[in-house]
Amino acid sequence: MNFEHILYDVDDRISTITLNRPENLNAWTPTMMSDMLRALDAADADDDVRVVMLS
Repeated sequence: MNFEHILYDVDDRISTITLNRPENLNAWTPTMMSDMLRALDAADADDDVRVVMLS
């Protein structure tokens, strides 16, 4: 999946969602909200994911 304002990775059953707007100090935007919801939906749909870590 491609996201504009977050990074999404799954490794060893752990989904890591990282806010990725350092130039704006990771200020929350509607796009980031959409990205976050899609990433959480992806983690929920993946039966191998046991942990979601937000960073």
